[in-house]
Amino acid sequence: MVKKILSNIEIIIDTREQDFWHIARVLKNYNIKFYREKLDFGDYGFRLKGNPLDFTKKIAVERKRLNELASNFQTGKKGEPNKRERFKNEFRRADEIGARILLMIEDAMYADIENHNYRSNFHPNCYKGSLNSLKRDFDMDIFFIKEKKNCAFFILKKFIEYVVNNKIEV
Repeated sequence: MVKKILSNIEIIIDTREQDFWHIARVLKNYNIKFYREKLDFGDYGFRLKGNPLDFTKKIAVERKRLNELASNFQTGKKGEPNKRERFKNEFRRADEIGARILLMIEDAMYADIENHNYRSNFHPNCYKGSLNSLKRDFDMDIFFIKEKKNCAFFILKKFIEYVVNNKIEV
């Protein structure tokens, strides 16, 4: 079943995603097709060849690094756009249509937050509270991927699990 999924899956990478070549390289090495398209939410989605369903409206992976995520959690200075609300709006859009976003934090472990191993004045307790708030408000799963090279495998694994668990014909 997994081989059949892998031969039919196409990964969609959002056009706004900047640092994706480490993921694209792995996909290419394993002959997994990928395309750049604008996604309504998340950084990575998928399609299955020959299946008319739009899985990008069902599940997505949002990729962040600790520094970037700390910045997204901060409200910004007066007169600046509120990054926190803009970030949460992405999850709201998914939630409104019953889609799930999996938050993948790359190149980090949870202990990196506790030890303040990121470039921001955002306090570790505020960071952890913000993650817990996202998890609670959007019934979201959060995954820490210690090594950047494993991100593509994580994305594939989660999309394969979605296909298998939802008994989707391939």
